Amino acid sequence: MKRISVLLASALIFVACNKAGNISVEVANIPDGSNVELQTIEIGAVAPTTISKAEVKEGKVVFENTFNDLDEAYIVFGSEEEPLGAVPFVGEKGDIKIFYDKEELTKIKVEGTEANNKLQELQSNMIPKIDELKAFLNDNGLALMMPVDENDQEAVKNRAAVEQKYEAMVQELENYPANFKEKNKNTAIALLILSKEVPTKGKTAKEYQEEFDAFSIDLKSTLLGKKTQAAIKTLTESKTAVPVIGEKIGDFKGTTPAGEELSLYDYMQGKKLILIDVWAAWCGPCRKENPNLVKAYKLYHDKGFDIIGYSLDRTKEEWEEAIAKDGLTWTQVSNIAYWNDPIVSAYGIQGIPASYLIDGNGVVIATNLRGAALEQKVKEVLGL
Repeated sequence: MKRISVLLASALIFVACNKAGNISVEVANIPDGSNVELQTIEIGAVAPTTISKAEVKEGKVVFENTFNDLDEAYIVFGSEEEPLGAVPFVGEKGDIKIFYDKEELTKIKVEGTEANNKLQELQSNMIPKIDELKAFLNDNGLALMMPVDENDQEAVKNRAAVEQKYEAMVQELENYPANFKEKNKNTAIALLILSKEVPTKGKTAKEYQEEFDAFSIDLKSTLLGKKTQAAIKTLTESKTAVPVIGEKIGDFKGTTPAGEELSLYDYMQGKKLILIDVWAAWCGPCRKENPNLVKAYKLYHDKGFDIIGYSLDRTKEEWEEAIAKDGLTWTQVSNIAYWNDPIVSAYGIQGIPASYLIDGNGVVIATNLRGAALEQKVKEVLGL
């Protein structure tokens, strides 16, 4: 009897030590009954895989934490048809707490484990910078878009100062994760940041590999480490280089709504400045950005600015409906292949909208410009 009791106690201790914990989610401004999914991304995949599903009940959802290894993870609210947002976090053993307010994104919190506490620190430090940029655009957005009388030297000087300030703020925000990574070398959060940088930061596969090799064997052996190594390997073996500023962009092919096959290199012929816009009808941020593209196209098309849209849609009907509804009058192509489209791996696309501003020879000038920043760069390149 005593031996059985000892064995039972040992078994209970073993179970307790191996229980990964819970992922507790609390929400605001999301109705009860809304779908919530726990997701991750498998090695070599682009589209996420759903681990578990639940519904919001009394503003809460609890998932069993099944992460036994360091991994990237997401809590996704709503559905593809009616998305309500998502929260990235680090999948690892322990109790993880997540708070998500659909109307107040600055209130998002992820905490409970060492890596997630660091992730929260990163996000908390970036929020004031994002708020500062928003306030700056509220005060100066119109001034950035309005034409300036080149004969008014004071106006030209003021405009240049505003543009310089804007560029500096955007650059600081874009560089912050990399700087945070440098301050937290050889940690889980640094590995997570590197995994999201590959291959979007325009570095060579060798540069990414050297940075990855600097991590400890323990971190490199985690699932997140294996995913990062796989992404670097894919970049190394890729036949088409990920777009790098100052280098010629890789070619692609797609089919227009009329059924004509068109390559980028054929489209480039005789053009001065081209924006490659990778988007989809189902992508909310893409649809929100479309009015800015329509505006820029109307203003600068006659001056030499062109756009070619590349859609990651799932059906031709959804694609064509979005083109018509958003008033996209420029050239459009698609393979109707969703995330399995060749451009995703060729260009290293991890999210959309993704855009590449190139000259008539295909040399990349800038990437992922939005709104006023796009207009500013177009005018600069065209000498307007």
